[in-house]
Amino acid sequence: MSDPPLNPLVSDQPSSGGFKVALHPLVLLSVSDYITRHTLREQAGPVFGALLGRQNGGEISLQYAFEVKLAPSPTGTVIMDEQWLDDRLEQYKMVHKTSPVDLVGWFTIAPSSGPQIEHLEIHRQVLSMFDSAVLLAFHSDFSKEKLIEGGSLPLTLWDSVREANGQGEMVLDPDGEPIDLRFRKLAYTVETDEAEMIAVNYVAKGGPNATAGGTESEMEAPEREEGDQGKGKQLEVAASKDKTRAADSDDALLPEERELIATLTAKANAIKMLQSRIQLIQTYLANLLPSYLSEASHTMHPDAPSPTSQPPIMGQPTEINHPILRSIQGLVSRLQSLVPANRAEFEAELAMQRNDVLLVALLGAMGSSIDSLREAGRKHMV
Repeated sequence: MSDPPLNPLVSDQPSSGGFKVALHPLVLLSVSDYITRHTLREQAGPVFGALLGRQNGGEISLQYAFEVKLAPSPTGTVIMDEQWLDDRLEQYKMVHKTSPVDLVGWFTIAPSSGPQIEHLEIHRQVLSMFDSAVLLAFHSDFSKEKLIEGGSLPLTLWDSVREANGQGEMVLDPDGEPIDLRFRKLAYTVETDEAEMIAVNYVAKGGPNATAGGTESEMEAPEREEGDQGKGKQLEVAASKDKTRAADSDDALLPEERELIATLTAKANAIKMLQSRIQLIQTYLANLLPSYLSEASHTMHPDAPSPTSQPPIMGQPTEINHPILRSIQGLVSRLQSLVPANRAEFEAELAMQRNDVLLVALLGAMGSSIDSLREAGRKHMV
């Protein structure tokens, strides 16, 4: 006789819905930011939010997330304010007209064992709006050590189904009420596009303004900690800083210069991301089996064990993944289309454009020098 599951709301059967869930990093950033603010500010009430995305058959894409306004329910608990939620959904639909999004689920905090009794009311409310709603549960009992050791995200995706246990009886909650709604785990993949990848990389490293602000506050901290004996010195330092800031404001960048800096920064981030992906491919190919690197063709006896059947061991070659190898081969084949057909004409045109840029820069320098000489002649009556 098999033991019953620890959580009565979790089904012991695998998910049969055939859903393929694609989770975008923007959802993870939004949810983690909301949970962090809710925890640090010690806000009252549970953590609930909505998930927006698209469903195409059995594929569900989770693209956006936001916190929701709660309202009291007739049972004495809290539920989502449907009027507020409808208004917010209309705002998102107006913004994303080319790629429309809709409510596809909700998120909350739950233990790794699965959803709890208090989550049922809101889940039923979301099911009334979207019949295939999914639940994104961040684990409240997931420690930092587990995250470092396992490398998996501290979350689980659940779908719901109306199901009785194997004996045809309903599962009962502690109050004796029947529970006909049970949850099943969903497998998911993290998907992102190029723009989203650059944005996530920028957020992970931190913006330049935040870095500059932190540095300035660290420089000013020792001055604030000085005693009354250094008040005169503090006034002098403050006055000099005010003058420096005024001079910096006079030398502010023009809008065109700010736009150029933003464009160059975006291109630099894209190049860094491309370099990291190329290094990842090189590392993968360098750790393959020697036969895949040295022999033109590789044949394996039918009775021989597959190299992918064994888990990777430290210091051993990387397991073979043929779809990845075919993707790398296709990428290398497409690189030939980037090579110019006539390299001599390409280099001549590139040199002509470079000379045009240098000529414009030289003319600008000559104009600035002539203007300086004219001003010097006016001052000295030459």
